[in-house]
Amino acid sequence: MMRNSLTTLAAGAMAFTLGAGLAPAANAQEAAGGKDYVGINLGVANLVEDKASVVGGIEYRARPLLWKFYPHVGGFVSHRGAVYGYAGVGIDLPLTDWVLIRGNTAIGAYGQGDDRDLGSVVEFRSGLELVFTLPNESQIGVAFHHLSNAGLDDRNPGTEIATVSYSVPLDKLF
Repeated sequence: MMRNSLTTLAAGAMAFTLGAGLAPAANAQEAAGGKDYVGINLGVANLVEDKASVVGGIEYRARPLLWKFYPHVGGFVSHRGAVYGYAGVGIDLPLTDWVLIRGNTAIGAYGQGDDRDLGSVVEFRSGLELVFTLPNESQIGVAFHHLSNAGLDDRNPGTEIATVSYSVPLDKLF
């Protein structure tokens, strides 16, 4: 029952991400605006299972390229030796001048290590993040993601990951 609810939540996040990006930008400057960000995150994987793992990762988000969509690449490693690298698309939807909801989806490759067997090397990632933009344009966020092979293999247990993140505009680093 819990697994079906989480799968439904993940599918909803993916639909939200894709659907929200179909709305055209208010103007050309908004469509071309934004910044490239690089971020780090720390959290817990396998939240609803008995084998929770600490995960740490890094992500690069480019400025929006098509409508409001931005490409992103990243990865994480768990304390049990699992690794996951991904690439995908996302969208930022402002709630206020400094708070936004970030929806994203990606495809990637998973290596189990001594961590949970997800049934396939190919894993899809979808999720939502609540993000707060600080006065210096850096961002802190709280995210929830679901990883699943979407039935590509007979075994598809999936997993949930909750993280906190800190991101800075790339132009502020150099």
